[in-house]
Amino acid sequence: MTEETNLINAAEELEREANCIIFDRGLDSLLRDYGNVFYKGSYFLKVMVWPDLDIDLVLEPDPYSVDAFFELGNRLAQLPGVWGMHFRNCISHPHEQLPKGLYWGMRMDRVDSDGYWKVDLWAIPGLVRRRKSRDGGPAEDNGSRQKKTHP
Repeated sequence: MTEETNLINAAEELEREANCIIFDRGLDSLLRDYGNVFYKGSYFLKVMVWPDLDIDLVLEPDPYSVDAFFELGNRLAQLPGVWGMHFRNCISHPHEQLPKGLYWGMRMDRVDSDGYWKVDLWAIPGLVRRRKSRDGGPAEDNGSRQKKTHP
C-alpha cells in the first residue's frame, strides 16, 4: 500500500468514527434540539487526519443564552464516552482571535481504539462567523456552515 492510500484509508476511518459519534451516540440530535448545527473543518471537507470535530451552533431563540448553553452542556456531559468538558464565554470576555460566542471544549472516548476525540462546539449568532485574516483584516468563513447530513 502506498502512503497516499494509507492516508485515504485513515481519513475514511476517522470519518466513519466521527459519524458514529455524531449520529449513533446522539450528538447531532441533541444539538438540533437547541438550534441550527453546522459541521466544519476537516470533517466537513472530508480530509480528516486526527480525531477532531469542529461544530458551530446557532442557539435558538437567543444565541447568547448562557442558561441554555449550560443546559445543553449538562446534556452533552451525559452522552456516551464524554469524559471532559470546559467552557469559555467570549461574549462577556471577548478574545480578538476567537468568535463572539459561547464555547464547549469536549473530550470523548474513541469508538474502536484508545485515545480520545476533541470536539470544539461554538454557539454563535447568525450563519457566518467572522474571524481575522492572517494580515489582521476581516475575513469570512466561506461556506463551511452548510448542514451535513448522515450518509
